[in-house]
Amino acid sequence: MIYDKIEESKLTVGKPNNFKNSSKFLYPIFYEDSELLFTLKNKFYIVDTVQINNFNKEFIEIKSKQLDEQINKVANKFNVSIDDNKKYVINDKTVIKDAKIDDLRNNRFKALISISIPTYYEDKNDVKTSLQLYIKEIIVLELISSEIEYEMTKLSLAI
Repeated sequence: MIYDKIEESKLTVGKPNNFKNSSKFLYPIFYEDSELLFTLKNKFYIVDTVQINNFNKEFIEIKSKQLDEQINKVANKFNVSIDDNKKYVINDKTVIKDAKIDDLRNNRFKALISISIPTYYEDKNDVKTSLQLYIKEIIVLELISSEIEYEMTKLSLAI
């Protein structure tokens, strides 16, 4: 696990994996010859909720300048594009502690989060590249419920 700062000089890329003889490739990313796992030590994030993308995969968005700086280092090292709104995918390898995924789908939450950056994707026909961002582990510190108090039986339309 890498903490706080990614050093670009320690990043390397492996042999590309081709998708069925197409123009699409996945390039494995390594940090000192190991999997690239990263977190900000003793820093937590506030996450709005778990969302679902067009490919029916769950993801979260993390808003953090410190994290963005480190992710951008990886993207720049390999000349890979990355969106401003970075989406971190939750998959079956993601470990979630102190909560259930259903709780995270319906609530904002505070959590310690580690990121896995296993590969970057390239489509030579579309001249498209993207960094693959995954959540390795989520340690939920607190579920944040709505701060608005209301009684369902007394609701009326605001004029």
